[in-house]
Amino acid sequence: MSEPIPSPIPGPPTSSPPPRRGFLKRHWWKIGIGLFLALLLLVLLLPTLASTSPVRSLVVSKINDQLNGKLSIDSWSIGWTGGVTVKGIRIVDSAGVQILECRQLTTQQSLIGAARSRFDLGETKVEGLDFLLKIDKDGKSNFEQLAKASTDRTPSESKSEPAPAGKESSSLPDVKVQFVGDIRGTIETEGLPPLFLTDGRINVKVTGINDPIQHDIKLVMNVAGGKPGTVAITGSIDAVDNGQVNLEKLKANPTLTLSEIDLASMAPFLKLAGLDLTVAGRTDGKIVVNADGMNNASIDGNLRVAALSAGGALLNGDTFATTALDVPIKLTRTVVDADTTLIKIESLALRMPEASISITGEASQESLQRLAQQQAPGRAGQLNIKIGVPDFQKIANQLRNTLALVPGVSVTGGSYQQDVNLWMSEDSVVVKTRADLAGVTGTKDG
Repeated sequence: MSEPIPSPIPGPPTSSPPPRRGFLKRHWWKIGIGLFLALLLLVLLLPTLASTSPVRSLVVSKINDQLNGKLSIDSWSIGWTGGVTVKGIRIVDSAGVQILECRQLTTQQSLIGAARSRFDLGETKVEGLDFLLKIDKDGKSNFEQLAKASTDRTPSESKSEPAPAGKESSSLPDVKVQFVGDIRGTIETEGLPPLFLTDGRINVKVTGINDPIQHDIKLVMNVAGGKPGTVAITGSIDAVDNGQVNLEKLKANPTLTLSEIDLASMAPFLKLAGLDLTVAGRTDGKIVVNADGMNNASIDGNLRVAALSAGGALLNGDTFATTALDVPIKLTRTVVDADTTLIKIESLALRMPEASISITGEASQESLQRLAQQQAPGRAGQLNIKIGVPDFQKIANQLRNTLALVPGVSVTGGSYQQDVNLWMSEDSVVVKTRADLAGVTGTKDG
């Protein structure tokens, strides 16, 4: 019989290593630096990420959701300190016709500056902008039809809420920019020859939001098959005071200069204004406008049209032509008080070989409005109108419908003179007219 084997005496229990409870305390600064560097790297890479194709495609697709057409952009580059460059901007309409292209848009505005509300755009350029503006028979343009109608708000929700009483509007940010634009385009109006803008140069300089805005604009255009003419607009406008738009302190002095402008180029704009009028002729001249606040303004200049022709529904289907038309203009507008705005007409006339009309005088704007409503003037004033037609034949036979000449009747001679003097007092109007129709002769068929 074997003896039992004694069981081993149990030793002390083994234990696992104590937890490293002091790791976070000992290495928190390393973790903090790591997170900071990761965040810093992400911030530094934000412009690079924003310049990538996926981000650009996402932004463009969101814009396209709001268009009856399609926007495309070849590339853009954004930097914290290097400004922004956008290349290859194109817009096509719902029919796939390209209506706008811009080769390149650049600005020196940095993201760091914008983040600090420092808007120094430096030299900002729009290069190679080319557009196609189409105007239909109703006077609507293709650009008006580009944006989709908004369905997000009901009419009641779209109304703007009035600003709280006593709350001042925020100041405009200070902006500096030297803008340079290079523009070309075509304007097609239904039923009319196209208008070509062959060269457009726009220069605008802003040295500070409270400083005058200097502008120099030059447009060279021509109607299909016609000679090019030039429109130039130069001057400055200052409408901001202490960061707020203040029209009471407005200062503006634009000068409009026309050189060899074909009046037929005005057809698209007459169509947009709803005027059924066709015009032709070449125009030269200069108009200077000066505005001093909202109280005082003046306009001074002269326009001359060579080989003028006008027709359409506004002339009852007649067509009038003359070799030359001069239009001298010299007007001033002065606000005397809250109820009185004085209009002084030193010169306003239409002068041509066949006829002339001139108006001079001084009257309040309110008095003229009351007269139009067949009410007492309310203030003293005077107007003088002179009409001269040395050769009535040339006028009458061109404006047969306007003058309601009997069919078959032709005017062969005569002249017409008329002077109208109008005196206004507070409660009455006195009109003195002298008309002289002399030597009118004519023939009638049959």
